[in-house]
Amino acid sequence: MPIDQPQTNEQFRSIVVAATSITDLDLSKFDVKQNSPNPFSEKSEIYFSSTTDSEVEFKVYNMVGAVVYSNKFDAQKGANTIKLEANSFAAGVYIYSIKSGNTTITKRMVVTSK
Repeated sequence: MPIDQPQTNEQFRSIVVAATSITDLDLSKFDVKQNSPNPFSEKSEIYFSSTTDSEVEFKVYNMVGAVVYSNKFDAQKGANTIKLEANSFAAGVYIYSIKSGNTTITKRMVVTSK
């Protein structure tokens, strides 16, 4: 089975960070919840908290460890959301990480075909 080459950021225009009011996040520290729904075939959201207005780094890796998406976002103090659309990714299993300062939290997501 051939391995796809990492895709450039220009192919991912559907990822948005926005403030949200998720109550199960620990707002006293940098916290990341599992994307929901997971697996997903259309849309999914990742909720995370930030203790300050700061820049966070979001990366998505395929299962061979290649970065298929990387970007930095301005997070607001409190709860934030990253919105994903499945059509930005091929069907498969991915690892995503969100880094704030010296802390990186990593989770797994599954994109299914329609």
